Amino acid sequence: TSPLVLHFTLKAGAPFTLDQTEYQLGFGESATVNVDFDASYRGDRVSHRHKTKLSVVYKDHPQKDSMELLADVTFPNLALETDTVDFGCVLNETVRKVYLLITNTSK
Repeated sequence: TSPLVLHFTLKAGAPFTLDQTEYQLGFGESATVNVDFDASYRGDRVSHRHKTKLSVVYKDHPQKDSMELLADVTFPNLALETDTVDFGCVLNETVRKVYLLITNTSK
């Protein structure tokens, strides 16, 4: 145990954000770190997993630590069998059916 005050900075890559980045903790003290994730950062609404690091940089000390930040972004997604449904020539007063395979690819 050490009576030294610990000064450190936290850094997280986008789209993760931290409510506070500079910390100073005395012996036996603790702090709560609020980490936010913006699920709309890509703008494509496709389910995916995003991974980055939370870095700890100590003041006046070469030691650096890190931990992994993971986020699973889940949107309802469908996969279509084809990009085009071609009915071809349909004669007047007739019906043509085309079947299309649609798959729910959501996680």
